[in-house]
Amino acid sequence: MTWKNWLIPFSIVGCIPAVALAEPLILSPQFVVDRTLTSSVEAKNIETKEALQKRSWYQARSKFDNKFTVNGSYEISKSESLTQVFSNDEDRTQSYGFGFSQKLPTGTNLEFTYARQTRSSELNSFAQANGLSPDWSLDTLALNITQELWQNLFGKADRLAVEVARENLKNASLQKIEDYEQLVLTALNQFWAAYVAQQNLQHSLASRDRFRNLVQTVQNKSKLGFTAPGELAQSQADLEEQEQRVKSASFTYLSAVDLLFKTLQMDPPSDVTFKVEDTLPAKPKEQSLVLDTNRSIQLAKQKLNMSQLELESVESQQSPALNLVAEASLTGGDAEPSEAFSEALSGTRPIYSVGLQFATSFGSNLRQGELAHFRSQVMEKEYALKIAKDQLSVAHLEAQREVNTHFKIAESASRQVSFRDKAVKEFERAYRQGRTDIFNVIQAYNSLFTNQTKAIRAIGDYHIALNKLAAIQDELIKIPQTEIKGR
Repeated sequence: MTWKNWLIPFSIVGCIPAVALAEPLILSPQFVVDRTLTSSVEAKNIETKEALQKRSWYQARSKFDNKFTVNGSYEISKSESLTQVFSNDEDRTQSYGFGFSQKLPTGTNLEFTYARQTRSSELNSFAQANGLSPDWSLDTLALNITQELWQNLFGKADRLAVEVARENLKNASLQKIEDYEQLVLTALNQFWAAYVAQQNLQHSLASRDRFRNLVQTVQNKSKLGFTAPGELAQSQADLEEQEQRVKSASFTYLSAVDLLFKTLQMDPPSDVTFKVEDTLPAKPKEQSLVLDTNRSIQLAKQKLNMSQLELESVESQQSPALNLVAEASLTGGDAEPSEAFSEALSGTRPIYSVGLQFATSFGSNLRQGELAHFRSQVMEKEYALKIAKDQLSVAHLEAQREVNTHFKIAESASRQVSFRDKAVKEFERAYRQGRTDIFNVIQAYNSLFTNQTKAIRAIGDYHIALNKLAAIQDELIKIPQTEIKGR
């Protein structure tokens, strides 16, 4: 299996069925990727972070929500007037109404209201003498239109706020993939750390068995008087050192496995089999990195774009407020409520009005401070974009060199292990034939173990470098662009 075989499409996240655990567990890089993205706490936290960013989208869109209002009141009044002749002994007034309002993306506010006032009075003597009715209803139907002409010119600031929120959602989607990629990279690093630890443990066990056999050989030769002074004690001392290495390697392996399975949200099984089909896959072909299409650069660009849109919105809102206001009302009044409503609908008693509203402030430090703040944010994001491009170029070049270096080291270390193994066999044969002393055999054993450890670490470092390069090139996790553009 090459490193490219571990790449998975983003669309499978959340669609992978639960993995049935069996003994022993077959652990592969693909299993680690799948399990990490579907079951790890970190992956769920990343998903939650993206969901939290939707609040700004709802807030920006809430300006265009339909609004419905209802009001009602009841009043009893026995108040006096300055001209006592017109004061009723008691007025009982019921008022109620409702309204609909809607703000359009053009900066237009529409409001429709209906209101009714019904009054029942104990008339004074003057009103009774003139035959006035003690009951009266007044209905009003009104349509109000307010158009913003300067501040938030024709809804420019509102539309910019929606665009900023949309860009923020796109940014959150890209950031989620970047976070997933880092999570997968960490999990794969943990996989290779556990694999290297297991291999080192196996080499430690094999080395201990070699020394046990060596001690047995020395003891047999010692009984025949064919050993030099100190040979038996030297071999026994080195066997004890191998026992210590086994204990240390076992501790390292168990710690690495615990860390990996903590990420996978699984209980470590009693037996783990690492499935690595190709321990030293071929180097990927070197390729140039297109900076503008890289996700990290797209993130920086979107942040810059958001800052520019926010600056435009603030600049639009800094202007004085100038609104055109127009209202048309239909009224109707009668002793009978139904007649009052019919008169209002007939349109015989309309009210029309049109006017301008103007408001501004002078010498506002807050306005100047906000403009300076958002202009500085735009400059900061421009510098951040340039820095991100420089850092990505350097990181990509370094990652390619790292892959090449670790591949060559792993190849050389593997050849070195072969030479050491051959040397061990020759020294063992020579020692059995009495042509060399035990110190050369022990030195050969130790050199073989050291080189085996270096070789397996080199292989692990090579795979980690491959994953790092794939992450920089946006190839560790892929996502269809439609998932971002369609937001």
